[in-house]
Amino acid sequence: MLVLILNTLISFPIYSQTDKGRVIISGNYNLDFSSTTKTFKSSVNSYEMEKDKSFEFSPFLGYTVIKNLSPGIQFDYEYSKSQSPNGLGDNDINSSSSILIIPSIRYYLLNSIFKPYLQVGYGFGWQKLVESYFQTSNLKHNNTLSKWEISGGLSYFINNNISLDLLFGYHSMTVFYKDEMVNGSYNKWQNVINGPKAFVGITLFL
Repeated sequence: MLVLILNTLISFPIYSQTDKGRVIISGNYNLDFSSTTKTFKSSVNSYEMEKDKSFEFSPFLGYTVIKNLSPGIQFDYEYSKSQSPNGLGDNDINSSSSILIIPSIRYYLLNSIFKPYLQVGYGFGWQKLVESYFQTSNLKHNNTLSKWEISGGLSYFINNNISLDLLFGYHSMTVFYKDEMVNGSYNKWQNVINGPKAFVGITLFL
């Protein structure tokens, strides 16, 4: 009986989700979300050493121009904050928020309720970085960003309009810094951040 039910679910013909003309709206949440506190403890005293918080959300809007192929736009929002004592009775605080617009292409494979897919994208964005140190508060940097990524995912289709998604990928983001000097010139440098990422999400097919 169980085998019959599973066979029915797997073979149920709801394969039109990625046909031409469908609008795709996805929301993916980074599994690397964190909120941690480091605390020093001894027989004499205890105190917080550092607090860290970060999360990332990546909605995607696409349109299937042909069956299984969906160009679209991914919007990345990232936020992080780090707080640590400076030994002078105060905390050093670094926080950043970033928005990126990433033109992307998504391609689905197979005709099944389980559909693997590939996605690649490249885009640009902006970052607001705020730093507060001893006797220096709210030092602001407005930076520009570039980012490319390649990902592979698996969608489980609950019905013809909704899927649950698991996505693994690799990304590389460059942060371009530009600070004005006292003499009116600019100090420019860049950081490159890259590595693997994992997301869970939900997709609507309209």
